[in-house]
Amino acid sequence: MKKGILVALLIASVGIAGCCGSGGYKAPAGADASADVSDIDIGGMYDVVGKNPGGKGTYKGTLKIDKKRNDVYHMEWKTGNNYTGIGFRNGNIVSVGWGGSGPYGVVVYTIEKDGILNGTWTMAINNELGTNLGSETATPKK
Repeated sequence: MKKGILVALLIASVGIAGCCGSGGYKAPAGADASADVSDIDIGGMYDVVGKNPGGKGTYKGTLKIDKKRNDVYHMEWKTGNNYTGIGFRNGNIVSVGWGGSGPYGVVVYTIEKDGILNGTWTMAINNELGTNLGSETATPKK
């Protein structure tokens, strides 16, 4: 059942990313949603820092992004918990469905000119789907 829900969440994230002007997904504060980042390869290793939904703490860790085919990516987070995801890129937006041994959710990243990914995310846990949003910044490792 979780896989079916994860697919539905990933499909929903396409709508989230595509509805920027209709009151849905908003790029994180400071994000330049109009930046030309078409030449930026997002594959690689990142340091991540984030805030949990509802102000319930912060986290940090790493994110590994592997490009598969076309604009489809496999992602692995190590932030104290391990999560994997699959996503795709559409211009400067990357939409990802993710999960682990427990919660699952979606994250929508805006790609910045410097290769930083600024994301907004939510997860399905304790029947609180979408009640709060978290944020995450992934900075490419040099």
